[in-house]
Amino acid sequence: MMIGGLLEATQNMQRDITEIRRDIKDSDSRVALSYEQSEQRAA
Repeated sequence: MMIGGLLEATQNMQRDITEIRRDIKDSDSRVALSYEQSEQRAA
């Protein structure tokens, strides 16, 4: 019973980490995009 709960908690943690990584990737690309746009405006 303990091992099953531990396994489930580990899987939930990995899912959270995956979603967080996806969020970071999304915000990174948004920042890069807005940076490129502001450079084009300045040029």
